[in-house]
Amino acid sequence: RVAVVALSLQSVLSPAMLQADTIFYVDAAADGANNGSSWADAFTDLQAAVAASTANATCEIWVAAGTYRPSKLTDAHDPRSATFQLCSEVAIYGGFLGGEGQLEARNPDANVVVLSGDLAGNDSPEPDPFDTTRFDNTYNVVTCIGEDRTAILDGVTVSGGHASLLTGDQPEGISPLNSGAGMFIQSASPTIRYCTFRGNSTRSCHPTQGGGMLCIGSNPLLENCIFENNKAYGEATFSSGGGICAIDSNLTLIDCEFTSNTANGYDSEHWGGAVDIQDSNATLTRCVFVDNLSHFGGAVFTIGIGS
Repeated sequence: RVAVVALSLQSVLSPAMLQADTIFYVDAAADGANNGSSWADAFTDLQAAVAASTANATCEIWVAAGTYRPSKLTDAHDPRSATFQLCSEVAIYGGFLGGEGQLEARNPDANVVVLSGDLAGNDSPEPDPFDTTRFDNTYNVVTCIGEDRTAILDGVTVSGGHASLLTGDQPEGISPLNSGAGMFIQSASPTIRYCTFRGNSTRSCHPTQGGGMLCIGSNPLLENCIFENNKAYGEATFSSGGGICAIDSNLTLIDCEFTSNTANGYDSEHWGGAVDIQDSNATLTRCVFVDNLSHFGGAVFTIGIGS
């Protein structure tokens, strides 16, 4: 059962969680000292700012318009394991032109920040799981593992993740290698606002879940997010959650939109074109679903214990 209720963010985030001790600046076009201390000396690489943030108690990362690709590997022998890892007490804010002095001055719609899994920069426009231009993309553009509500991602577009491993030893269970292409969340409670997850895909000979996002044992809060044209494709078995798949989680979605997400594959065991809820509690408030597709539950599919 999916609950639709009114929920105020004031009850979820306290003001103290939004106060930063340090602000790091990121601008791909900056030509200064590249130390993140100001817009003039901004980091040109978001990954450098994320690395610097781990040494600070509480910080914000302000990101100017541009495309940023992850470079931190979770497997030193696999370049596709590159991912942006969210951390507690760190807030990443996109939507800046560069030069702003106040958070409220940013405009994410005009100053688009893209976190891209297209490591080679050669993707075709359509997120086709069979498109060879995607075979070298990162498995998961963003990951959040074991972090709390103060891990914040706000005002960015996440695209080009391709969680697919079709050679060698393939994982038979849920894995970052076959699920959660846009964002992989495990045992975490991140806050995600004003983000767009677009054109992420999964493909596997084993169960594959969460083209846009996979949540396992987690409590994510999503507000004003868009999931568009994400795909989960089951090569020889089921796929689920083209937009989001939540397993053993408490999922909160407020004012989110789901358009043209799909969960499909070789046979007919596919469900949750937009959202798949497995053994989880989900609260959806003022969410919109348009043209999502799957064999069962084109918009939302629920199964197991939960509400």
